[in-house]
Amino acid sequence: MKKDEIIQTTLHAMRQDRSLLPCEDTGDDDWDDHQDLVIATLTERLPDLDFRTCADFGELGVECCHTCHTLYPYYEMYIEDLPDGSKAWICCFIRSALRGEKTLEELEELIELEAALGGGKRNGTADEPGTQ
Repeated sequence: MKKDEIIQTTLHAMRQDRSLLPCEDTGDDDWDDHQDLVIATLTERLPDLDFRTCADFGELGVECCHTCHTLYPYYEMYIEDLPDGSKAWICCFIRSALRGEKTLEELEELIELEAALGGGKRNGTADEPGTQ
């Protein structure tokens, strides 16, 4: 996925539930200002490369982190160097699984905790950002 696609996918995911916006009012003016911040932040953070995304790691059998993908994805998502020299734009759960930092059972517990706290939505395995 290219930088511009990541920006558009991120904005789409955030638009799905504007109540998650970190501003007091979620009116159009606030959304426009917030959208400008997201675009500027991702434009600065992301190099002009092809990225693998969470959807490319379905074989791990790990669900995505709803918080990373929808609340502050422009800050929470990771740019990860992969062993083959490519880059990935991934959430914390996929990153932990790739690095072997947590077992699948530990990640499932975190996903359940996130859902219990109202931040996660159960959806099976890693999906494209914003499709949870």
